[in-house]
Amino acid sequence: MKNDETKITGDINVPRGEISWRCNLKDQVRICDESEWNGKTSYHVKTKVAYEGFRNPDEIDSEGKFNKILNLN
Repeated sequence: MKNDETKITGDINVPRGEISWRCNLKDQVRICDESEWNGKTSYHVKTKVAYEGFRNPDEIDSEGKFNKILNLN
């Protein structure tokens, strides 16, 4: 199951309406042991980054930890 999350508020680098991050919920990295995420699943995530004004946007590899993933469709 693939998940693309869109920015709701935006910021000076990545504006509202752009994809903020992407992940495949089958691409699990690990089970977290940090106190605030204990027992939650961590996923491989592609995160959108850009210079101010959404210049030179790119995606970088990162780790996403989620308490709950909502489907608002």
